[in-house]
Amino acid sequence: MAWFGGFRGSAIEDREVLAQFMDEEAEAFAKSAVDDYTRARALDSPDELFRQPAFAALLAAARAEAYPIALTMIAETIEAELAPQAFDRAAQLHGLIQVAQAAFDRRPRPDALAASTWNTARAELVRWLGSVMVRLPKSSDEIADSFAGPLLALMPLHDRLGRDNYTILRSALHLTLATIHDRFIMSVNAPALAKALAAR
Repeated sequence: MAWFGGFRGSAIEDREVLAQFMDEEAEAFAKSAVDDYTRARALDSPDELFRQPAFAALLAAARAEAYPIALTMIAETIEAELAPQAFDRAAQLHGLIQVAQAAFDRRPRPDALAASTWNTARAELVRWLGSVMVRLPKSSDEIADSFAGPLLALMPLHDRLGRDNYTILRSALHLTLATIHDRFIMSVNAPALAKALAAR
């Protein structure tokens, strides 16, 4: 999967920069997940297929649907990294949910999705993250596994694409989410961010 990430900001130590990180990384993640997996399934001439207007519309819709899922995965990965050192995990998670909403709201609704679908995706993001408190933090691989099925379900269908391959997609998600986790670790000022997230 040729994923290069989207974040080019400064140290992550406050909510605003974290929202930028999450939004930009989620956009890059969603695009690479859809495009690279679709290219891997193309039976011939993927570049020509991608240029077809009707197929380009299918890709745009799949990327748009993948963005909230990618954002959820990234938010849960960040929560899992910060949770073991949290003084008040509930307060910190509440702050992270607010940041995830802010990240989502940085991006206008894609033309490829209806307003109801986009609003439902935002609500599902909040619902999923709200449920994090009732379980122990997961590894990035475990988080990726939770969303591999939904991502597979939204991938484009076309007679010039081969059959779905869950194993290829799952492996790519593992690699990409682990890379995002590492990029977060390299960029974060953990004590400052934890304090900013837990602040009322």
